[in-house]
Amino acid sequence: MLLVGLYTSAGLVLMFASGCHVSRATVYPDFIRQKSGLGPVTVLSDIMLIQARRGDTSKIDLVENKDVGVAELELCANSLREKGYDVQNTMLTSIGLLMNRSQIYRVVMTGDDVNLGDDALPLGFPPFYINPQMRRDTLVEISLRRMYDAVLNAGQRQDTEKTFITAARVLGRHIGAKTLLILLTGGFNVPITKGVLEPTVGPNQGEKAVAMRPRTQLSMLMYFIDASTGEVIWEDREFKNEGVVHKDRILGMLEDLLEDVP
Repeated sequence: MLLVGLYTSAGLVLMFASGCHVSRATVYPDFIRQKSGLGPVTVLSDIMLIQARRGDTSKIDLVENKDVGVAELELCANSLREKGYDVQNTMLTSIGLLMNRSQIYRVVMTGDDVNLGDDALPLGFPPFYINPQMRRDTLVEISLRRMYDAVLNAGQRQDTEKTFITAARVLGRHIGAKTLLILLTGGFNVPITKGVLEPTVGPNQGEKAVAMRPRTQLSMLMYFIDASTGEVIWEDREFKNEGVVHKDRILGMLEDLLEDVP
């Protein structure tokens, strides 16, 4: 069983594992039957890979985020086509669409910015990128945000009770999609020197308390949604909180999720 928390001030989705993993095929027994009637599938994704820095201001590398996001879409489309799905379109819709908009970050805008020191990078607020096809229509952008927010808060189904996401119906009509595959990826990379226990002053004068500093974490959510009804017909997710967040690891996590899709 996996529980999904809300976005933190850093803009990360938190997943806390509790209990054993339940087979998604068991939870969604009708999916194989539904698969033949899915029709064209449109894959939409949001990604937010954050690098922790010394101090309170973390860093967003847009070049890295777009590179990993595009690679995820390519892997997803190829894998699904091999399984017989008709993947009609893929789109990196956004980078950090649901992140806390009041949180400020240092932002790598172009490849040239990679050579700049962190303190020389420009400051920016989320979201850092919204696909022009989504941005040209306010209702589409609002529906996209609402759909992603609903996905984050839907939780992982453990029984036969169905989940419906109304915003998916609205978005599906606007972009002409019959079936949506939603892929949300969040990563927070913390240097070893930063992700350690650090003493802090406790509530009583002179008393020392131990506070946990931020730690590396990586999460991924995948949702198949029937855009005509808004019904979630398949979902799965993974969470890791050890090691280093990098492209190969992210794609490996996606491969694990795709392997379980019938």
